[in-house]
Amino acid sequence: MKLTGHPQPQQVKVSGGDGGQLPAGVKIPGAYSASDPGILIDIWGNSFKEYTIPGPAVIDQSFF
Repeated sequence: MKLTGHPQPQQVKVSGGDGGQLPAGVKIPGAYSASDPGILIDIWGNSFKEYTIPGPAVIDQSFF
């Protein structure tokens, strides 16, 4: 196997789970704004103690 350093497309089949309804998702562009927590941060500032991950809630593992 030769490592090329280029991204390669992959196909993934998700199966199982409880058959619950998937969340609606978000539209890109438009999912984030410059004022959302976690988008614009100053890691060198004295007030940087924690990081808020931007975006919608992470999908629940029960869907997988």
